[in-house]
Amino acid sequence: MVVALSTMEWMLGGYDEAVRLLRHELADHGRPELAGRRGPGFPGSAGPEPAGTTQLEQVLAAVAQRTDDFPAALHWSERALRSAESAGDPVRAATARGLLTLACTSAGQHTRALHELRTLDRALDEPERDEPGYLDALIVTGWTDYLQGRYESALVRLDRGLELSRRTGNSMLLTDLFAVSAYAHLSLGNLDEADRCADEALETASFVGSDEASTFATAVRAAVHLWRGDVPGALKIFEDSGIDRYAAEDGPDPTGVRAVALGVLSNTLLLHGDPHAAVRTLVRGGGGPALPRIEAPTRSLWFAVLVSAELARGDTGAAEEWAARSASAVTADGPRHQRAFVDLARAEIHLARRDFAAAADRAHRAAAEMGACRMPLYEAIARIRAGAALAGLPDGPAAARAELAEAGRLSERCGAHGLSALAELESRRIDGKPTA
Repeated sequence: MVVALSTMEWMLGGYDEAVRLLRHELADHGRPELAGRRGPGFPGSAGPEPAGTTQLEQVLAAVAQRTDDFPAALHWSERALRSAESAGDPVRAATARGLLTLACTSAGQHTRALHELRTLDRALDEPERDEPGYLDALIVTGWTDYLQGRYESALVRLDRGLELSRRTGNSMLLTDLFAVSAYAHLSLGNLDEADRCADEALETASFVGSDEASTFATAVRAAVHLWRGDVPGALKIFEDSGIDRYAAEDGPDPTGVRAVALGVLSNTLLLHGDPHAAVRTLVRGGGGPALPRIEAPTRSLWFAVLVSAELARGDTGAAEEWAARSASAVTADGPRHQRAFVDLARAEIHLARRDFAAAADRAHRAAAEMGACRMPLYEAIARIRAGAALAGLPDGPAAARAELAEAGRLSERCGAHGLSALAELESRRIDGKPTA
């Protein structure tokens, strides 16, 4: 009963109440050390049933993950895995290990995350793992794959989860399955599929009344509009959902909404011509200048947005500081796209300083990495940056046109009309044609 009540609380956005219920239940079962309680004589039984303990710890880990509290997610998922293994419960052990891989990834512990993921893969590949109890494990491993930049693998897991969810009639988890699928498709440049999955996620979220899931899906739907060049449409999505209120100087506590949603809102505000609000929204939503509320593998992306915003308001020094933070956030064992976003940010700064040779070099490196990572939209952005840089070199216009033509092809293939228009605009500028 407590698990059901706490789950309903976090789905409706009542994270503090959900955690209070779960911690109280653990304390009542005589586990004060897990509930943050100390001292002898605490009332309660000798301890809960192992399965009950595991379930409570798993929900605490899930709530921490959804509120972007990655140290807490790591703590509770480790405990849940120990409880499940000591109880000899393979289903809950799979879910707990999945939560642990996600928490490790989010916290930047990539080597450990991949080790745990390989262990989990062996368990999930067994035929009997198509039982309903393994649905949670499929979702969190799909989410982990997405963050690690393994987008096709993520979609395979999530499609398997969708099939299992439909077959068992478990609609509570459909929103997560569709939302994470939307983000994976977005990274691969499949804008139509990303839009479809986002719509499905929003529809299922409305059925179960989940505000938390709605904000997650709303962000990816707005991102699709941005890539298509519809900035007013993206802003309206945030206004209609009420997420835009978090951009105000006196806005509500940003921990009430997923950090990624505020990241997309920040980018929307930047493209709408308000870089000041963009910086404020992203830094507040990310938990401070280090962006601790944003998953470690994606921080370099959002630092790059901050670089763009600072350049838009004419502060090259601040842009340099964000680029340095982006570089320091990259780990040797992390996904390759981290380094690509650092190069992209550096290219933009070099362009602002009119150091065209350095800008072209950085942009070329970013484009190569983005291509290897199967991220065509960001590859197109990198090629547009390369084109702009090459155009400033004495013998560069021909090479610039080639870069911009490739950027246009990539953009059109994905349906990213905003990007293709930007590539065309840059080409016209090089050719001396009107750009208005």
